[in-house]
Amino acid sequence: YDVKIASGTSVRYIAWSDEITLKTVDASVLKVRGVEGAAAPIYLIADQADQNIDVWRINAADGGVLTFDSRASGNSDSDLVAQMTITPHATVASSSVTFPGILDVNGTADFDVTDFDIASSGDIDLVSTNDAAAAIYLRENAGTSGTIKIHADQGTSVTEGAESINILSDAGGVGIRSTANLANAVNLTVDGGTTSTMTLFNDQGTAAT
Repeated sequence: YDVKIASGTSVRYIAWSDEITLKTVDASVLKVRGVEGAAAPIYLIADQADQNIDVWRINAADGGVLTFDSRASGNSDSDLVAQMTITPHATVASSSVTFPGILDVNGTADFDVTDFDIASSGDIDLVSTNDAAAAIYLRENAGTSGTIKIHADQGTSVTEGAESINILSDAGGVGIRSTANLANAVNLTVDGGTTSTMTLFNDQGTAAT
């Protein structure tokens, strides 16, 4: 609020300060309120902002979206780029968190979700450095109708070692096994047309065990 100072007929107004600079703030509750229709930002400025990257902003936008912004270049708010965005929803399960860059998790990640979608315009690599059996394990355990499907939509290569779906073991064997006591427990099918073929190669193996 403005401060009004009156002495008789003499009146003076002192406008409210829009900036206060302090070295330390110790508060049990800190509230940052944006004016009507505006965001409520908190700025974190390291090293006297000697470099652009020293400036961070935690920004609660009008409408509820929360962003963690950094400044890679320039010297104004328009140069701040969202490094993480949290979009809330009345149904918490429909809320979202977006990382536009690289998410590096050093430890254990436990996802207990209804659906888990990974969409990438680049490569998707699953790598384990655990020297143990089942170091990478894909498992379906929902019920009798559950399946696991590997599907290449558009790849056309049939070149040996570079097929559109390629299973390769450099030092060990490749096993396809079913313990189901059912007809067609293991089923290999080619169904592309009248000229399609199926070939099994064992180029150098001599063991009969």
